[in-house]
Amino acid sequence: MEEISGALPVAQAAPEDQRLNLLKDLTGEHLTGDLLTATLWGYFANNLFRPNGPGPSKFTS
Repeated sequence: MEEISGALPVAQAAPEDQRLNLLKDLTGEHLTGDLLTATLWGYFANNLFRPNGPGPSKFTS
């Protein structure tokens, strides 16, 4: 994730004709792995680390 989070702001700030060169080393494996990691962490953060434990939140409607 650190590789992508470091490369994307640099590529966004670069002129458009240089972006492809800056992002050429990022593969689908990098992106897929990072999306899977973010999804899993999001699930765990949402369902396991609540003050009232796992299950539906008492604060949702």
